Amino acid sequence: MTDTEVKINGKLAGLNTRGLYRFKHDITKLVKPGTSNLLEAKQASSRPTTR
Repeated sequence: MTDTEVKINGKLAGLNTRGLYRFKHDITKLVKPGTSNLLEAKQASSRPTTR
């Protein structure tokens, strides 16, 4: 299974543990209007897959 961690400006926006399925997170409170924002997505395999 593939796990994905999403951060905005260094703060956790959410986790996805459903593998390759689509997901979304509300990042409204983490985004800083009028300035640059950093989006980080880190993906890790928790077990081997056959894909």
